[in-house]
Amino acid sequence: KTLEEVVRQLQQQGKTLEEVVQQQQGQGQVQQQQGEHLRVLLVNDANMGIHAENCNQVTVNGPLRPLHKTRTGHPERVTPEDPALKQLAHEEVPVGTLLPSLQFFPVEGISHKQRVCLTNAQINDLAWFYDEDFAGENIGLRRDAVTAFLTRRS
Repeated sequence: KTLEEVVRQLQQQGKTLEEVVQQQQGQGQVQQQQGEHLRVLLVNDANMGIHAENCNQVTVNGPLRPLHKTRTGHPERVTPEDPALKQLAHEEVPVGTLLPSLQFFPVEGISHKQRVCLTNAQINDLAWFYDEDFAGENIGLRRDAVTAFLTRRS
């Protein structure tokens, strides 16, 4: 059909081309939102396996693996210091992205020794990437919050 025939048919149905385009865009947005929700579910499922492995590792002071990002965005007023995260600072980091290998947290996992030596700046970098608040009144409590996040222990 030609565009003119489509427009005539739409007019006979009492619709304008603009209304149909808006309807299609609305359906596209719904499909996009459903796709994003599905992605979050799949990422949470993948992270559940990592949480379980990390729970086992923490009991033997083994390395804890990084998780996939489950939230879009980053905290305001926080700028990462690690070079690998600085490269990501000017772009949207999508849900499902695995923490890149950092100077203090290799992709293979962060050792017990590295965890108990995390600095506030390093914890802030993790908070920036994951858009999580690793709160605590002192550095020890903040380190505990990171371990709890990686193992899903409260």
